[in-house]
Amino acid sequence: MNRLLALVLSSLLVCGTAAQAADPAPRTQGERPARALARPIPWSSLSPPQQQVLQPLATQWNSLAPAQQRRFARVAATAPSLTDERREKVLGHIARWASMTPTQRVEARQRWQRFRELPDAQKQRLRQAFARFRELTPEQRRELRERYREIRSRPG
Repeated sequence: MNRLLALVLSSLLVCGTAAQAADPAPRTQGERPARALARPIPWSSLSPPQQQVLQPLATQWNSLAPAQQRRFARVAATAPSLTDERREKVLGHIARWASMTPTQRVEARQRWQRFRELPDAQKQRLRQAFARFRELTPEQRRELRERYREIRSRPG
């Protein structure tokens, strides 16, 4: 049970970083890839629908790395074609990312990278454990988190 608890809570930490997926940068003809990657995207160059989707990031936009800006812009461009349910998830991920501190973002990126490196069978087990966790009531989730914190704080 302790292992399942650790697995479920670890998977919670992995979620919310959908914006980390690699995405190639658009280039103009004759432009070198390295230069295209280093060029920031001005907020004003985003379409109004993209700006609406990315509104939680508006005040932070200029401090994001150009590669992050491109990934977020691409996600925002596809948002109108998503189902309502998927669009709500994407908007939630963006809002959650916007609310994170720089340290939390680094940790999230590291967790996402560790998850991506796991064998497929282990990824599937994590996804299933997370799905079971999501089915719990808020009270059951709180209790499980508390038990996890107790286990993690024990020496050895």
